[in-house]
Amino acid sequence: MYFFKNNQKDFFKTACELEDLYDNDKNYIDDSNLIEIAESIKRIVKMHHPYSNIQNLPWLCNKFNEMHQNILENQAKPIKQEIENDLDHMLKELNSDDLNQEFEAKFKDRFEELKDKLAGCREISAIPGIRNENEILINRCMDEIEEFKQKLAEKQTPEEVTQPVEPKITKKNLNLKNISSKTRITIEKEEDIDNFIEELRKKLKDELEEDTIINLRI
Repeated sequence: MYFFKNNQKDFFKTACELEDLYDNDKNYIDDSNLIEIAESIKRIVKMHHPYSNIQNLPWLCNKFNEMHQNILENQAKPIKQEIENDLDHMLKELNSDDLNQEFEAKFKDRFEELKDKLAGCREISAIPGIRNENEILINRCMDEIEEFKQKLAEKQTPEEVTQPVEPKITKKNLNLKNISSKTRITIEKEEDIDNFIEELRKKLKDELEEDTIINLRI
């Protein structure tokens, strides 16, 4: 590296970092122009004597960053919307003053932290993990709500229980991709659609017990 002149060393270091970034994200990238630029960077970085080619790195690196960022933002946008929608759903579950006081601020902070984590993603490959984390957060929040409701019910005195006791409603959060036993199906005819829908119907029916509400994520 000590043969590099002026800021060539910085250009080369940046190119090496982008090469690592591309290697982590390449299975999520199908833009042929970006792939070509990334491969050009890799070729220069792998050269035994890259010095005469380093002058091409600034343009290649800038172009890579621009195109990679566009993909990153497009991938993150629907996840951000999901997080915001799920926060709204959680806040609607806080249907009493006690629940609002206990959880509103906590839930807003948790989902805001997840949005910040998404906004700070440098790698496209990290974004699916944010979606999975969002689902885990939803389940955690729902469990905490149910646990808190149970504690409130246990604290009630006989004098407070003047109304007929309503049945306890259990809420289940299910994901469509986890219901089916198959990870991939081939649909060639209408019968295949009917078979798939019937499998889902049976699985959902098994989950739908008395006094149960299912929240199904698609």
